[in-house]
Amino acid sequence: MIIPTDMPAEYKDYGYWNVPYFQQKASAIGPSTRALIDAVIRKYAYPVQAFRSCFGILQYAEKYSPEALERCCKDAVLAGKCNYSYICNTVSAYHKEPLQNPSPQSKRKEDAATTISGTYKDDDSKYSLRNLLKRQETEADNED
Repeated sequence: MIIPTDMPAEYKDYGYWNVPYFQQKASAIGPSTRALIDAVIRKYAYPVQAFRSCFGILQYAEKYSPEALERCCKDAVLAGKCNYSYICNTVSAYHKEPLQNPSPQSKRKEDAATTISGTYKDDDSKYSLRNLLKRQETEADNED
């Protein structure tokens, strides 16, 4: 038997956890978050099995920002990676990104440099020949 007063503050709504509860919370953040939560719930034979993942995903809106979570969920849905692990590994990168709308030309340049590899968002420019040679020269100077 669960005694609600014994539950930690973050679990105060535990007794109310059901599919509409998580859908409502996700819809308050944005349509991509709602789509991701719906996909997570559909992956399980019993919706109750998805509730911990849904709770964890929605907590990132408080830890980072609702906007960062929404952008992360949008990319996750587009990439077909609707799971807690993907969100956990990538949401911090979306929090660090500026919220401004870039010009189409700079957007294309950014898309060319930034890829999603596996479950991590990665900036390919750090592996460019110029940056690798610069790092090698710096290491050689430090050894001398």
